[in-house]
This record gives sequence, C-alpha cells and structure tokens, in this order.
Amino acid sequence: MLLVLEVLHLIVGAEQEQNKLRAQYAYHELQENLPKRSKAYDVVLLEGQPYRKLVEINGKPLSPKEAKTVEADMLKTSRQRRRGTIFKRTYRMNIGNFADLEKTHELSLEENVITATPKTRAPYRHRITYNPKTFVVLAHEAELIGPGTEMKPGTIVRRFFSKEQDEAYLLRRMEIDFKVTFASGKQINSFTNYRKFDVASTITFADPQ
Repeated sequence: MLLVLEVLHLIVGAEQEQNKLRAQYAYHELQENLPKRSKAYDVVLLEGQPYRKLVEINGKPLSPKEAKTVEADMLKTSRQRRRGTIFKRTYRMNIGNFADLEKTHELSLEENVITATPKTRAPYRHRITYNPKTFVVLAHEAELIGPGTEMKPGTIVRRFFSKEQDEAYLLRRMEIDFKVTFASGKQINSFTNYRKFDVASTITFADPQ
C-alpha cells in the first residue's frame, strides 16, 4: 500500500505530464457570475502563448467599441511577447502548487483522496481526488481558511477534469464560492470546445513597417 507522500509525488509527476498535454489545446470558456452577469472567452495562441480573448458579454457579441478594445489589448500583448516580456492572459487562480504541499501541509489519505491541511500560514486546505491507476487529478477543492489572498476565509474553489482521447485530462468546470470584505457570491467557469491549436486558433501580428 502506498504512503501518502508517495501518492503525492506520483500526482505531481502525473500533473506535470498533463500540463504538457493541456498546453496543446484551444478552448471556449464561459464565466458566469451568478445570477446575472457572464463573459465568454476563446483561448487561442497569441505569439505562441495562450491568450484569453473576450468574445461575449452577457450572452451577446461584443459591440464595435468593445471589440476595438480587445483588439488593442491583443496588439499590446503581441508586442510585449515579441519583446520577451512575460504577459500572460490565461486564467490562473492562485491556489498554490501541489509540489509544495509536502512542506507546507499535513497530509492524509483515504481511498483516492488526499486531504492537505496547512501546518504553516499557507491559506488553503486542499482535497485532491485522483485516478488510482494513473494518479491524474480528477477533482480538486481548495478552501480558504487563513489570510494571504484578497478573498476571505470560507471561499472555496472546486475544479473538475475529464479525459480526452489522447490521455489528456482537461478542465471542464470550475466553481468559486467567494467571500470578500463586503459581499459573497458564486462564479462558475465552464470549459468546452477543446481542440488542438491550429491555424484558425493561432494569432500573430506583423511588425509595423
């Protein structure tokens, strides 16, 4: 029977390989801030790096003014990337790195779920559900229980993954029950239309003459 640290190491290794596979995909993302607001994005390659391009607001295509703003931002990002400036435009929720949990958290294992509780000032408690054969993450819950972010304790982030034909386990849904200083709410991000990056999902801008 594997010990919890051995399982964690296998999960970290599996996730490193999965991230390489995930980086090959374009996709569509719908972000819903319940109950009324939503934005939709197409994640494409811009100058060789993923870019989260706004395409809809509240279920409607962008207005000419909004589309112009997006185009200007893409051009700015393109120039920065071609100069070598780090300027990411894909969504990242800063909930830590699995590889760090060994040092910062107390770990327990029950069936195919690792629970990681902070033993330092790390803000999140984690529950990681994994495939017991491949050690790929199927679901991940991070609950904010301490200081360290702009959110308040009680915020919970849940992510759910499913398998594609080429062994990639891709993010399908993210739920955020958030609490901030004067409010609380729920955000749901749905990820669909995954396909390998191709000419149609790759964007470059020519240097001005």
